[in-house]
Amino acid sequence: MATLIKRGTVIPTEKTKMFTTTKDRQTTVDIPIFEGERALTKDNHMLDRFAVNDLPPAPRGTVKIEVTF
Repeated sequence: MATLIKRGTVIPTEKTKMFTTTKDRQTTVDIPIFEGERALTKDNHMLDRFAVNDLPPAPRGTVKIEVTF
């Protein structure tokens, strides 16, 4: 789990982070969105999830995905 917006951040804010694929020839990435302060995602509240589809097949780590909240 990667933390994009830390606790106590002044709102409104905009945060961006780069992610990459984890498998070779991966064409879809599923990104779940959680809120909470716990270290484990199972202890936090899931807000939503979205998928990035139709990525070009490439070796893992080659495709870059920029996520902004």
